[in-house]
Amino acid sequence: MQESSVRLRLHHLHYFSERALTVGSSSIHGCGLFTLIDLVEGQMIVEYTGEAVRPCLTDKRERENEKKV
Repeated sequence: MQESSVRLRLHHLHYFSERALTVGSSSIHGCGLFTLIDLVEGQMIVEYTGEAVRPCLTDKRERENEKKV
């Protein structure tokens, strides 16, 4: 994919996420992400910008957090 195409998609994603997404109550997990408009198949709706964490580190962090409770 060309750089300009990626930038355009990310710009659209930012615009879309501010105006077309909402967080609300969910019977599945208690809280969920919902759209206020219909989606097109294959449409990107979020971009993950957090750190990538290996499973062994997530397990360690989970154990540490459980000790704090």
